[in-house]
Amino acid sequence: MNLSVIFHGDWEVYAHRDPVSGKRELLQEHIARCEKYRIRISQERKLLKIEENFLTKLGLDKDDFAGKLVKEMIDAVILFHDLGKGTPAFQKNKMGNPNTIPTKYWGDDSSHSFLSAFLYLDFYLYEIKNGFNKVEKEQKKALIALAWELSYVIAKHHSNFESMEAYLKNFQLKAEELLRKWKEEPVPGFSQLRFFYEIPIAKSINQYFMCRKAFGRTENDIVHYFFIRLEYSILVACDYYATTEFNSGFEMDCFGKADASKFREIYERSPLMESIRKYGKESYPRKKWDGKEKINILRNELFLEAEENLKAAEEDSIYFVEAPTGSGKSNLALNLSLKFLEHADKVFEIYPFNTLAEQNRHTLETIFGKTEAINDIAVVNSLTPIRGRGNVEENPEKYYKEALLDRQFLNYPFILSSHVTFFRTLFGTGKEDIMSFFQLLNSVVVLDEIQSYRNAIWTEIMIFLNSCAGLMNMKIIIMSATLPDLSQLVDGKCNVVKLIRNPEKYTLHPTFANRVICNYELLQEEITLDRLRRHVLENMQLREKSGAKILITFIKKQTAYDFFHRMKEALGEQSEWQLKLLTGDDSIYERESILKPIRENVWKKVILISTQIVEAGVDIDMDIGYKDISKLDSEEQFLGRIARSGIKNGIPGIVYFFNFDQAEKIYRDDYRMEKSLTLGNEEMRTVLKEKRFQTYYEQVMHYLKEMKNRKTSEEGLEYFFSESLKKLDFLKIQKRMELIEEDCWHVDIILCRKLVMEDGTEKDGRKIWEHYKELLSDYQMDYSEKKVKLSECQSDLNLFRYQIKRNIQIPYNEMIGELYCVYDGEQYFQDEKIDREKLEGDHMYFIDL
Repeated sequence: MNLSVIFHGDWEVYAHRDPVSGKRELLQEHIARCEKYRIRISQERKLLKIEENFLTKLGLDKDDFAGKLVKEMIDAVILFHDLGKGTPAFQKNKMGNPNTIPTKYWGDDSSHSFLSAFLYLDFYLYEIKNGFNKVEKEQKKALIALAWELSYVIAKHHSNFESMEAYLKNFQLKAEELLRKWKEEPVPGFSQLRFFYEIPIAKSINQYFMCRKAFGRTENDIVHYFFIRLEYSILVACDYYATTEFNSGFEMDCFGKADASKFREIYERSPLMESIRKYGKESYPRKKWDGKEKINILRNELFLEAEENLKAAEEDSIYFVEAPTGSGKSNLALNLSLKFLEHADKVFEIYPFNTLAEQNRHTLETIFGKTEAINDIAVVNSLTPIRGRGNVEENPEKYYKEALLDRQFLNYPFILSSHVTFFRTLFGTGKEDIMSFFQLLNSVVVLDEIQSYRNAIWTEIMIFLNSCAGLMNMKIIIMSATLPDLSQLVDGKCNVVKLIRNPEKYTLHPTFANRVICNYELLQEEITLDRLRRHVLENMQLREKSGAKILITFIKKQTAYDFFHRMKEALGEQSEWQLKLLTGDDSIYERESILKPIRENVWKKVILISTQIVEAGVDIDMDIGYKDISKLDSEEQFLGRIARSGIKNGIPGIVYFFNFDQAEKIYRDDYRMEKSLTLGNEEMRTVLKEKRFQTYYEQVMHYLKEMKNRKTSEEGLEYFFSESLKKLDFLKIQKRMELIEEDCWHVDIILCRKLVMEDGTEKDGRKIWEHYKELLSDYQMDYSEKKVKLSECQSDLNLFRYQIKRNIQIPYNEMIGELYCVYDGEQYFQDEKIDREKLEGDHMYFIDL
């Protein structure tokens, strides 16, 4: 179908106008450009095959009348999406078109998205009605539902998502007024309305609700949910690429598809892989196990077993890898990802924290750092600046536009990011969240440390991931040292392949199991911070000659601060021991200045006092640990920071558990904080020692099913799927699936000071703040260049950024939005450490956890 079918005016209609040159783009030209990019994306990402997956799930056959009509409806989204720009009002007010036709009713409202959606619906609801005899009753219901949902995509392509119900209410109000005007004076150039002249709008909307209700099954509702996100992201991508091409002449021809051979060849030539392959040829599988195998043998066996089991299950979608801390899971996951990449398009490695994404970027640099492949790997989060391709000096306009489009639409072959960013792509309602959703097509996704997700939504996570993977042809690899079998929560409806058949073969091996001794003597007494200090000092005295690295972790920040001051007082000024404090209060700069010397063994005698931010994945190797008890999987994560590389000089690591702060009051909504599931219960100590986490998680799953999944209130699964999902209430779905519940009671503050970086260069917080202001107020700078430079500047500002409680008495010098700035930040530091007492004396209070 072409534009002449629905618009037959003999005058020029424009879609865009360059604000600088005044150059205009014809609507036909814009549509042609959008269609060109849809074809390119479709060819590169096998989009037609994916859309057929969706249609099959909805009971539609691509070869019959209904299937062909849906295909036409999908393609026509691009044709109709800007059709509303053809009104005299838009042409006159927005395009400065001198050839507008004077009208009575169409000379004021220059909005276009709603009118485009209205015209789309009028056309295709009529086609569905007219083809009634050619489709079955159930197929007709699917067609009607999809027509309304594709109209939603068109109406929202410049805005954020809301609930479908809100859209339909708004549609009825606007459409009835629009219809009244149209009957009195049709819009010049447009074909006559057909469907809405015959069928009342309210009746048609009610028909949509009846069709959606008739589907019944949750699986069907999820198909509609992801279908809308996919078609929205495709439309927005094509629209952006086409508009950029018109404005700058720059044509996008790369959407981030990975070259698998480029990665695989380099990876297989790395010393680590050559060693593993040599072992695989000569010794795998190991015939006799005597319990004395060294750690590298275990890593090799684990790696090769997962690879072997993958070959037998390549057609599945979701894979679990359960392996002990220190067993080489990161390298194992990389290998599995590259295996899948031979038939996939790109890789997402997703971590619980931004810092872990950066940490793994450094690991990948050791393999790919001196090759072109490293340019295909990007860290995508709020901390990392937008990265460009090539040399900015050669063609600055192309560099910045390409860089921004790459970041907005994730046009990178290999992406490292955070759980929060990934979940926004799946469930967010902002335009920026959804526009890159199509990049999940034919992708490989590695989810690391999944147990860190809110367990209140584990069931929902598995249901959505299972459906999304099947629809979008994704491969999802879930990694954890304490992996819960989340498929239990969906009663066998999710097929999950376990790539390690018998994890206990590794977790109970003496090399891993005896690496760290757990000591519970401090749990037998009412612990005080002074008692804990005496215990630590005793251990220090025993290690005075040999030295030791001691990690002490608390749940609350204030407790960590209090204990730090007690230890500082006890050690005095002349101590050879380095005493460090690391909490969520610290900036990126401070965090790295503490962790780097520990990683590189610069300090032989060090005591690191911290909150739980060091538990999951932080690459440090300590000798002795102390931990305030909380969740059992947190305890196992903590053990992974002790004797990480194995027993040293015949001496295992040791961890002392104690109970000071009441964790159950902090993690109130976490079922893992039931007392019977913590180290307060002797049975859980056995579980931790023997690494039998399935025993633990069976009880957690029982709590989840009993306390939440069977509720009929809004918290229950039944309500969520039958109400929020069935009604496509995108805002409620987003709220439900938030990994971190939004905290409206904190603000960010920039404490300006001068920092000396590792390479000897200086970062001046005040100068960076002034540059940030200059960028924000530069309205002449090209949008793409501005966004890229702001991301670079914000990355530098993060070195000086802290989060404090919202308080009207903050003594700031300047404020931009809700970002505060204090020029003399140095006054709040003592011995290169943030002075919490000084801050609080000036009414700046850190967040408690």
